[in-house]
Amino acid sequence: MTLTLVILVKIPLHGIASFNQYEDLVLPLLKNHGGKLQERMRTPDQSTELHILSFESQSGFDNFLADPIREKYRPLLQNSNATSELFKMEHVS
Repeated sequence: MTLTLVILVKIPLHGIASFNQYEDLVLPLLKNHGGKLQERMRTPDQSTELHILSFESQSGFDNFLADPIREKYRPLLQNSNATSELFKMEHVS
């Protein structure tokens, strides 16, 4: 069963460059854990970003979160002062 996640990120204007650098380094790691970025959207001022992600399993997502390469770049995310909300989603018939 596929795990679908929606992540809503709020990024202070002063943190956009750091956040973008973090994303550029971390998003390619998704595929190593059975993950895929289905959709990525931003507001025109770049202060809000929405991701729709899918993973083959919960363990794939857990492994992505624990990936040592991702952890290595965590200071970029922290420096951005971005905040996020994560929603586990299900398809509605």
